[in-house]
Amino acid sequence: MSDRKTELGKINVTKKVLRIEDLEDKVRFAVDAYNRAFEKYKRGADSLDDWNMVIKALSLQMEEIRDYIAVAHHNIAVIYAGKQFYEKSIEHLKTALEYNPKYAVAHHNLGLVYQKSGEPIMADKHLVIAAKLGHNAKNS
Repeated sequence: MSDRKTELGKINVTKKVLRIEDLEDKVRFAVDAYNRAFEKYKRGADSLDDWNMVIKALSLQMEEIRDYIAVAHHNIAVIYAGKQFYEKSIEHLKTALEYNPKYAVAHHNLGLVYQKSGEPIMADKHLVIAAKLGHNAKNS
């Protein structure tokens, strides 16, 4: 697929990764919700709604942490690819996609790294997935 852009995605920690402060605020919210629910439980006044709020807060945190980890692996992969350590780059891009299978830029970059490492079938597979997920190679 020679018409596809061959530059790897840029590392953008300010826009892509979850800020630690944001995570801290969300963890604090879950801890506070848990403490409120537990206090009610000790008084015999807890409700399923209280515990569902805790579960929802924790579930959202897990998803955001998964995204954070996916972006971190992607960024490591871009660094390795830039140094032409394609095997290491592929390893980290695959891990990023385990955490977020819909990470279009990671699919795109995995396709590009597969191209560079001489695996055109795998390259095309991931470039097509990236396109289906809405990645626009012209804006990379």
